[in-house]
Amino acid sequence: MKTAEHLIKPKLLAILAVAAVFIPIPPVGKPVEELDASGSFIVIDGVKIHYVDKGSGDKTFVLLHGFGASVFSWREVY
Repeated sequence: MKTAEHLIKPKLLAILAVAAVFIPIPPVGKPVEELDASGSFIVIDGVKIHYVDKGSGDKTFVLLHGFGASVFSWREVY
């Protein structure tokens, strides 16, 4: 005799698979090189990194965004 758990998992996976087909995927934005943002690029260990150097003074403050974000995340800060 099958338990309810054995019946629910396949149904849930089927529902999620069908739903994934109908969820709209937003268009990909422009590459950071094409944005009207100030900044420069540096290559570290073969990885191209975009950075913005703003402000003045003796102290340095570094803002890092998470995966999938960009410098746009910090537009209200700098």
